[in-house]
Amino acid sequence: MAMDDDSFQQVLDTVSRFARERLIPAEREVEELDDIPEGIVQEMRDLGVFGLSIPEAYGGLELNVLQESQVVEALCYASMSFRSMIGTNVGIGAQGIVMEGTEAQKQQYLPGLATGELIASFALTEPDNGSDASHIRTSARKQFGVSICDQQLVQGLLADSQAELAAARALVRDAARKYDATGAAALEASCAKYFCSEVAGRVADRAVQVHGGAGYMAEYAVERLYRDARLLRIYEGTSQIQQIIIARNIIKAAKDGM
Repeated sequence: MAMDDDSFQQVLDTVSRFARERLIPAEREVEELDDIPEGIVQEMRDLGVFGLSIPEAYGGLELNVLQESQVVEALCYASMSFRSMIGTNVGIGAQGIVMEGTEAQKQQYLPGLATGELIASFALTEPDNGSDASHIRTSARKQFGVSICDQQLVQGLLADSQAELAAARALVRDAARKYDATGAAALEASCAKYFCSEVAGRVADRAVQVHGGAGYMAEYAVERLYRDARLLRIYEGTSQIQQIIIARNIIKAAKDGM
């Protein structure tokens, strides 16, 4: 089930504005405290972002996967820490109960997960399985008397990053549409997770390169982005696991077609 277009656009605009005006200015504080202030968490609860994918009957917004991906993308213009705060509630923490839980379990847990009163977690016991880019002012740094964004080699780095980000976004939207239409998108989801994680690392690396030595200093958000991006290739399925899933799917499809 999807939220109607007008209501969804209001949700998306509100989350986008919240990320720009509230979360991005708080990034340095969160980094220094290694914690998200309770006031911000409460504002996130008030916005309903803990219940993006949870059915309305249990207090959530009941967005479809495509809509959810757009809201999470808007939230991720700020530090990854904020997305991580809601990620398990929206994803594996709630969806296992939504899909397979008993009615009693749904009544017990989903309302609290939807409001953020409960914070879900995920434990994996099998060891073998397992910031705002627009605020980076490349034009502020000069080299050979001109802004570095006017250097052709730097423009190449920026163009590569923009093209890869567009491709990554398209993969995510394609996987979301496939899941909304069919209820299954294992191959598409693994392709999106693998490609987007790798792209995030490459884009962050280029951003550090563009900033030069300053890009390695904690005073600049790009240094944190670089560290955060590295985690994406590890959690919720490593890049190597995604490669295995992708290969298995295409081999199976080839064999089934014989």
